[in-house]
Amino acid sequence: FFVWNINEIDVINQRFCVRANVYASWDEDVHNISIQKDSIRYEKSMFAWDPQLRFTNCFERSDDYESWYRVISKNDSSSINPSDLHSSQSQHKAVRVMYCQRIQAWFHEGFELQNFPFDLQHLHIGITSAWDHESVALSFDKQKPTRVSSAALTSQTWEMSDPRLLSYNSDWDADSPPLLSQSTDSASGARYCRAYLAMTISRRPNFILWNVMVIMAMVGFLSFATFALDPADLGDRQACVLTLVLTTVAFKYVTTSMMPEISYVTMMDVVIYS
Repeated sequence: FFVWNINEIDVINQRFCVRANVYASWDEDVHNISIQKDSIRYEKSMFAWDPQLRFTNCFERSDDYESWYRVISKNDSSSINPSDLHSSQSQHKAVRVMYCQRIQAWFHEGFELQNFPFDLQHLHIGITSAWDHESVALSFDKQKPTRVSSAALTSQTWEMSDPRLLSYNSDWDADSPPLLSQSTDSASGARYCRAYLAMTISRRPNFILWNVMVIMAMVGFLSFATFALDPADLGDRQACVLTLVLTTVAFKYVTTSMMPEISYVTMMDVVIYS
């Protein structure tokens, strides 16, 4: 992968938009590549095999995308033109085929918000192949490392850290997404290999910290003001408490608008309810 931009991070709808290049490479016998006469570039129809890559969590993709192929030498990684591949001077028996696709797409992501607003998120781009795991195993190329542009994320809300690469021979643990599909997910019972790019981002909490959490802490301390009122002034004491409750409800609506519908309590909820 090469990630150009993270265009939008939509926490409420649990999705994000990315513009990126996706690369794939494999070894191919020269005799399996059929070059048409006067071809100046490689086309998909020239190759006997295709990786048939699919995204596992992509739900919307822009029509404005492009793809291209390159053929390079396995010895020195130099590019081989179509006209030179089958020439009499060529001594290549096997070459490496490189495929690139540039996309802009929306991806689903289940945001983990227990520590909101001090949360850390992994934005996963999952990829698989239409070939089963006995035919294709996906792994990241160490000679052409995955990179994220230094200008990929320009946000006042988030900051980016180094990405994680998840495949069968990469950075994977028990909490990571599964690298092999279940046989029950396929009508034929086949299992498919998966790989993930996990872009790590962390929230900048200062806005919520100073505009919500500090104010809610002050509101909580003001609740002790009821003890300064005369116990006989029941109406004033109730009015004070009710005003603080309404203030708490108002701030709860503010924080609810920042998050999706979740079934657990966040750190922000603890501050508000306490």
